[in-house]
Amino acid sequence: MGNLKYLGVKPLREANLINKFLNRFPKENAIIEISNLLATTEDLKTISPKHILDIGEKYNVDVYSEFQSELREIFANYLKYCLRDNRLSDEEIVNLRCLQRLFYINADIVKRVQQQVCQELYAKNVEQAVSDGYLDTDEEKQLERLQKYFQITDEDALRLYETEVKKVVTKYLEAIYEEGKLSPDKEKQFLDLADNLKTNINFDDKNKAAFDMLRMFWQIENGELPEYNVDIFLPSKEMCHFRYPSVWLEYRKVTKRVRYGGPTLRIKIARGIYWRAGDLGIQAVSEDILTRIDTGSVFITNKKILFKGEMKNLSIPLNKIIDFAFYKNGVEIQKNTGKNIFFQLNEDISVKLFSMTLGRLLRDL
Repeated sequence: MGNLKYLGVKPLREANLINKFLNRFPKENAIIEISNLLATTEDLKTISPKHILDIGEKYNVDVYSEFQSELREIFANYLKYCLRDNRLSDEEIVNLRCLQRLFYINADIVKRVQQQVCQELYAKNVEQAVSDGYLDTDEEKQLERLQKYFQITDEDALRLYETEVKKVVTKYLEAIYEEGKLSPDKEKQFLDLADNLKTNINFDDKNKAAFDMLRMFWQIENGELPEYNVDIFLPSKEMCHFRYPSVWLEYRKVTKRVRYGGPTLRIKIARGIYWRAGDLGIQAVSEDILTRIDTGSVFITNKKILFKGEMKNLSIPLNKIIDFAFYKNGVEIQKNTGKNIFFQLNEDISVKLFSMTLGRLLRDL
């Protein structure tokens, strides 16, 4: 293209009344006029630095000093515009040289701008290539051609590639964590993704532990329940599927205050002194409060929930449980008879494991 029509003609900023009277106009209009000149001139070679200086003089501003960054931005944006098809035509190269001459941009700055723009465009092409989780041979060859054309070093190309791949992998991981479990098929898809994108997945200890837990969540819901050897007596064919330190709590009525009632007569005897006549009834006000019964460990077997405490033990057959609800700090069990039981657990993960294990066993009854 022979000019920068894509810039479009922009309106100048209005001066306030006093500045108009004094014939002073916003300095920012200088860079707007330069942009408009570039957008409306058919051949950039016809514009000289004098045109730029004249615009600066009109607004009493040294354009090359005060708007240096804006001029470089125009140059960089035009370079991006020219490279939208990942190549530069001969005419575009001529125009870029014209802009460099008009704006007094030295070769080192041009090189830095070119490097930045080319790396941004290369990263964009990488993003498009890997967004579907697969890098085919044609896409790989295209990236190699662009790296060579954009003069990007192997080190920078690898860095840009790994940055974009990491975004894809992170997005996939977030979907797994959001689902809250990891099936064998999902795990294979994840490993295939890493293989297809030619990258290594190096998990830290935290992510390894998270993956182990997600595998267990899937197994509890769909596979064989994990079994634990425990130091409590269990009848033959009874297996322990969950164990954790716990506090056994129940709702108990507790008197909180005493309220007086009944008919009384209040007679003034002297200032500030009253005599009460009549019967004074006393009513105890109580409410249900979660009360600690014992501390110990809770176990879930294929037959029952078992609590082994320091002072007391508790056994709840699975077929006597009609419902349960889990909270951040524990699980409440509703039985077909008697009071609800609350097992307090000190970790969110233990609450989830308890609930999933119990839910699976009740489902399979």
